[in-house]
Amino acid sequence: MRNEEVFFYKLMLLCGYPEELNQAISTALDHQNPIEPDILDLSACRGDVKKQLSVLNAILARNGEDLLDRKVIFELMRRFLHQQYVAGMDISILVKLMYRIAKETGWHDEEPWNSLFLMEDYYDDAQWGINGMEDFRHQLECLLTPTSFERDCAVPLVNTNNEEEITMSNLNMFAQKMFDAGVCDARGVAFCATAVKLPDGAFGMVLMGVVGNELSLYDTDMKSTVGKHLYTIPLKEVTDLQITNGMLAEIFRGYSFKFTYDGFEWKFKNCAQQKEQLDVIRREVK
Repeated sequence: MRNEEVFFYKLMLLCGYPEELNQAISTALDHQNPIEPDILDLSACRGDVKKQLSVLNAILARNGEDLLDRKVIFELMRRFLHQQYVAGMDISILVKLMYRIAKETGWHDEEPWNSLFLMEDYYDDAQWGINGMEDFRHQLECLLTPTSFERDCAVPLVNTNNEEEITMSNLNMFAQKMFDAGVCDARGVAFCATAVKLPDGAFGMVLMGVVGNELSLYDTDMKSTVGKHLYTIPLKEVTDLQITNGMLAEIFRGYSFKFTYDGFEWKFKNCAQQKEQLDVIRREVK
């Protein structure tokens, strides 16, 4: 077995899915000739998770755990989680499993593992109505399905220059559309975010755009339609601006930010792939 597979099966044991390793052992016993010594060792203690973990840890120590290709491990994990999703695993159980897996890797502060780690929080937000359940399912499928992950999230498992050009082209088309609608100026600062709470008590998805020193908020939908104008905020009067990435910047939940204006604390999150736009806001506030 490759080192990455060994680590994957270790995670499966730690998370309560020994059948993944046992199936791999059975397949190897049926097809390998001669059979790898490591397979024989794992087969000898089948049914004893602690002993199997000991064997796997010994293999990792021998081969060098620091040489693991994390992208390969994530792809193995993604396939496993996608199988559970397609098989109908309850979403509440699935997101808890994703959290557990990310935590067990020790890499949960790094992408793409942080996306797994925080998906349970995103699900909770959807249940409470802070985000739409449809939006949550879209983001979940982006994470679990490689084709939609590459297309919608601009973080392909295998990068190509062509894919990057397509993503940038789409971004420019959106900015041009927002400029034509008067939502933003020539800098192209326009994006959707989730308002945690607005002064009138409303919350949910809003479209935001910057013209000069003013940040405007509009009602919108999943297609980024420019709806009713809600608020205009002069950025020079904003105080206490804080922008955080929460380790999911550029991918799913994205950046969050908050500030104080007119005696109210405005909070927004899910600003995916908006680092440059938020940098413009930061400069305007200063």
